[in-house]
Amino acid sequence: MRILRLLLVCGFLWSTAAAAAVGESQLAPVPAAQAQPGLMDNLHASVLFSGLVTSEDGERYGYYFRMRRNLGRFWATALVVRAKNNKVILFEDAEAILEDGSKASWRVGRAFVRYNPINDSWIFGVKPEGRAGFNFRVDMLKPGTNTRETHALHKGITLEITQTSRVNGHLQTTDGEVFVTAPHAWFRQVVLKEQMALDSTLMGLFCRFSDGSGFYAARLPEKSALRGAVAGWRDASGQSQEMSQFVQVHKGEDGVWKVMLSAPKRELSFVNALLPPPESGFVRQPELVAGFFDYQNTTGFCAFSEDFIGGQRFFPALATQEKPQAAVLMAG
Repeated sequence: MRILRLLLVCGFLWSTAAAAAVGESQLAPVPAAQAQPGLMDNLHASVLFSGLVTSEDGERYGYYFRMRRNLGRFWATALVVRAKNNKVILFEDAEAILEDGSKASWRVGRAFVRYNPINDSWIFGVKPEGRAGFNFRVDMLKPGTNTRETHALHKGITLEITQTSRVNGHLQTTDGEVFVTAPHAWFRQVVLKEQMALDSTLMGLFCRFSDGSGFYAARLPEKSALRGAVAGWRDASGQSQEMSQFVQVHKGEDGVWKVMLSAPKRELSFVNALLPPPESGFVRQPELVAGFFDYQNTTGFCAFSEDFIGGQRFFPALATQEKPQAAVLMAG
């Protein structure tokens, strides 16, 4: 097994606070001219949401949603995992060429995303169309609270990672439709000013506990990076907390993925929910691994993903690219 050790250095902690804001889960028309410039108007961009939602009867679901754009070509990846058995109930992986990418809403396959600048909220999901689907609304920071920060990772590359405010929406499963909510979500946005000669990988780890706390780490392992990494921890109230120097992510010989922090001390283990049944004979090596873990009296959901940035590999990752089996994410 080839082991790729990747060092991620970060000299700060994010200090944004989250506030709850209840809103409707309906798609509202948004003028294209008002769409958020970072995603809707930029020709090379990616937006990501990940977190943990709970239904009215206490059922938990982990989710991951990413929409990426390179000129007129778009890619969407969406995943929903049921906590009680770590089973995938929805996985959508699609691409499309959109003639009018300047619209305030995009649809790729069954996946869609829309930003409303009037109330600073996102709506995203996967149309059911006779199958599993979901429709989530995420409110960003309430006016008057800490503003979102954007960081220059590399010349021409900016990154934003934010803990949002409230999440609410509907999830359609084979058992019917359920209403789900969460106090927070992780939001990540990457913007490239132009197609670049840079050929690198942006790694991201997003974990959320059932008590509302969570942490993230991201790294661009490039010598020419201006700021190669960011990382942070939020407690259950949304306040920033110090993290350890190292966040380790690796796949064991038994196939179980482990995430380890030294302070606050955590060792989380999960089975990649995206793995196909052994009897299928199909070996999948996605650029995304995700699953539920149990830690003491809590449960949680982690998603670890890679995006190749720049050059011919801007979006998506090459299917033939060998995937790393381990990574060390360092945060100061």
